[in-house]
Amino acid sequence: MSHLNRSQQSPRRPASRPDSQKADQPASRGHPPGSARPRLSARRGAAPLVSYANPYDPLHRRLFIGTIERLSGQKKMRQLYQDYYDNGDQSLPFFAEAVRRLGLSLAFDRAPLALMPKEGPLVVVANHPFGVIDGLILCHLVGAVRPDVKLIAHEVMLRAPELKDVVLPVSFTETSAARRINIDTCRRAIAHTKKGGALIIFPAGGVSTARRVFGK
Repeated sequence: MSHLNRSQQSPRRPASRPDSQKADQPASRGHPPGSARPRLSARRGAAPLVSYANPYDPLHRRLFIGTIERLSGQKKMRQLYQDYYDNGDQSLPFFAEAVRRLGLSLAFDRAPLALMPKEGPLVVVANHPFGVIDGLILCHLVGAVRPDVKLIAHEVMLRAPELKDVVLPVSFTETSAARRINIDTCRRAIAHTKKGGALIIFPAGGVSTARRVFGK
């Protein structure tokens, strides 16, 4: 039994984070001395599953989509998202964090970004050759100039809560509910630009595909 009273006890020191956790935590950027540190995510548990397979799809379709997603790296993507969901710095732009965590090295022409208006209505129209990565990179680049940017994208992207204020959803199901979603998105997109906002759209509505499975 300790014989020290409260006044004699040395003050407790907060336990230090494990080295592995420190390595995953992004460094604070642009915060002056004495200011509050960036708020880290307090979320715990499983991150939302972002998948093109829907619970109401037929079993064979869900199995097929699930197989393709697993073969194309979904497991690694889920691990990265889970780490961000648990430990990510929520004060940093989501798309910038995604680019950093994916280890992407971007080579692009900076001239169009320099000409981009920093305020007022703006519509960015782009090709869509590679899938989700197109929207991620474009939102990262445009968002660096226009923090008010919104993206018209597949409704599945809303399963990630970080995108709820960015994505204007489009549904490709042939239902009355899908039509209502798409009409509402059109109205919101028009209203956003009329208020002076920036909007990204991929008018093709799909990604590029090869004529053959293993060829161009």
